[in-house]
Amino acid sequence: MLYRRIEQLRKDHKMSQSSLGELLNVTQQAVAKWEKGISEPDCENIIRISKIFNVDVNFLLGITNNPNPSVKAELTLEESIRNNINLSDESKAFMLKQLELVTELDEARQNNELAKEFQPKLA
Repeated sequence: MLYRRIEQLRKDHKMSQSSLGELLNVTQQAVAKWEKGISEPDCENIIRISKIFNVDVNFLLGITNNPNPSVKAELTLEESIRNNINLSDESKAFMLKQLELVTELDEARQNNELAKEFQPKLA
C-alpha cells in the first residue's frame, strides 16, 4: 500500500522521482525502489513524505483511507457548534470564527515549519 500511495501522491503533485528524492535527500533510484515495492522509506522519510504531501502518516501506511483525518475532526467540531441548541446564534457565530482563526493559525504554523525544514534543500 505504501508504495502505491507514494507514487500516486507524487504524480498527483506533478513531481518527478528526482524532485521528491531531492526533498528527502535520497536518490531518484531510492524513490523508484519505494514505488516498485522493492524497498521502503525509513520512518523519518515516511514522516517527511506525509508533510510534503500534507497527508496523515496512517494514510501513507494504508491504515486509513482518509488522507487528512484531522479535517474530519474539525468538521465534526464545527457541526457540534452549529447544532448546539444551548447557544445563541451570536455565540455560535463567535465560536465558529474562533475555530476558523485557530485552524488558520495552525495551518500557517505547520506551513512555516515545513518551509524551514525543506528550505535548505530547495535553495
